[in-house]
Amino acid sequence: MELNSQLQTEFLDYAQTIDNPYIKDWLKKGGKGVIGYYCSNLPEELIHAAGFLPFRIRGTTNKDYLMSDAILSRFNCTFVRSTLNLALNHVYDFLDGLLVANTCDHIRRMYGIFKKKVEKAKNGDMKVFFLSLPHRYSKDAWQWTRDELDAFRNTLNTTYNIEIRDEDIHNALNLYKENTDLMRELYDFRMLDNPKLSGVDFIKISLANMSVRKEYAN
Repeated sequence: MELNSQLQTEFLDYAQTIDNPYIKDWLKKGGKGVIGYYCSNLPEELIHAAGFLPFRIRGTTNKDYLMSDAILSRFNCTFVRSTLNLALNHVYDFLDGLLVANTCDHIRRMYGIFKKKVEKAKNGDMKVFFLSLPHRYSKDAWQWTRDELDAFRNTLNTTYNIEIRDEDIHNALNLYKENTDLMRELYDFRMLDNPKLSGVDFIKISLANMSVRKEYAN
């Protein structure tokens, strides 16, 4: 599967840098803002429904741990150390918000550090949010998750003076389902005996897909 068109080339290029050209262009055209998030089980759809660009936090382009290791132990995972180091070096200054959850102890710690070291340094221009999620499936866990999502929705409404309508959420869910189906089709190309898509291009597509609005990605 050859990826030669100009649009495809531009899309893959969005995986090369964190503050990519799409984000800059989208904001210039009136985009509401960018909210970063750690981990794949956080509600991208809700962030999208609020009118923001959900951006998956990553540690690519990081060269050292000089600033992050002044705060974290070197026993912390390199992913967390890399993302924090980038943030302390102002790479993530384009974010208007950051969503953190209790997915692991290392990422859980990022909430307090970003509140103190990043949100405070930006004089509140970047808000840091926390989502407490259960780690098992049960009726109580499902209700806990619903309560957390409702609370996050209300927090977004209050913080940014917006109203996330049920219709906005339904539209976002449909858009994300379409995106998931498209990504699954690409993954199927990798399952063939003679893959039609290289592993390198698939990773680039995955990174770019988590760095732009889904209506553009689709």
